[in-house]
Amino acid sequence: MRGEYPTSVVCEVLEYGRSNLYYQAREVGDESSIKAAIMDVAGRYPKYGYRRITRQL
Repeated sequence: MRGEYPTSVVCEVLEYGRSNLYYQAREVGDESSIKAAIMDVAGRYPKYGYRRITRQL
């Protein structure tokens, strides 16, 4: 079917976004070090919100 009909027509008929056909999930990286840094700052400054914590990092 790939060669018979244009992708845009098939997606329109199926009501499926073209971008979904080309989507590839990214590999999730290791975030343990950044989480530890966030927890450290949040522990030292418990009244800080996310903006101040971000600035501290």
